Amino acid sequence: MEDLNLQMRRISSELWTLQQELVRQAAGSGQGKQSASSLVSSLDFDAASDLKGALDHMRHLVWSFIDEMKSRTGASSDDLLLSYRARRATEMLRMLRPAVLNPNPPATPEVNLLFEEIRAFGVAPKTRSKTA
Repeated sequence: MEDLNLQMRRISSELWTLQQELVRQAAGSGQGKQSASSLVSSLDFDAASDLKGALDHMRHLVWSFIDEMKSRTGASSDDLLLSYRARRATEMLRMLRPAVLNPNPPATPEVNLLFEEIRAFGVAPKTRSKTA
């Protein structure tokens, strides 16, 4: 039987690849909503629902394991939540990087709000050491 840690890493990699492919196909060749609509109409509802259900259940299960592992290290629930949010924010920023680096990003309210939030930081916060 495949080691569970290797299996989790393999499945995580496959999910990231699937996400990138869905984003790529939804973006199409710059056709916007038409391309995304075409992708959605080509997806099988049952397959998408099964994937969503599996991800939802797995997220809850894995969250409980992570919570238990963190509690063994003495991390507080606030630290755990901050760590989770920081990881999600990092993942989202990585996905947004190509659009943000575009010399002519779309001037939508959402993009403007994103830039306002980023500017609100002014400077990047210092990294907290694990001993602090």
